[in-house]
Amino acid sequence: MDNHKGNLRWANICFRSECFSVQMAETMFQKMRGLKFVDDLRRNEGMIFMFRSERRRAFWMKDVFVPLDLIWLDEKFRVVEITSDQKPCQGLFCPIIISKNKAQHVVELNGGTADRIGIRVGELAVVTLPS
Repeated sequence: MDNHKGNLRWANICFRSECFSVQMAETMFQKMRGLKFVDDLRRNEGMIFMFRSERRRAFWMKDVFVPLDLIWLDEKFRVVEITSDQKPCQGLFCPIIISKNKAQHVVELNGGTADRIGIRVGELAVVTLPS
């Protein structure tokens, strides 16, 4: 993810015994850009989108080059939903991914990660934010 580092801060998030370094998308611009144009996402890296409140969220894969899992979290970082292995989209009409449940944060990891490590709805992620 070297071509995307910019000014984003990094956090650490653990599901079960597996931990990930995730870039924090906090500003509107950072959230709009997300992982667009990233063509190599390391196994232990991803992105966390930080929002101020819980609500249903909408994402899309326009100009994203790698398949992603979206892990939707509530305000306490509990998993409320998992959208697995979303395919990249470079076309004009990319499908919008809308959460069924309210979420305050969304984590994007490599596609298949949630299944590989057994992430389940209801479990709590351990998040270490930068100071």
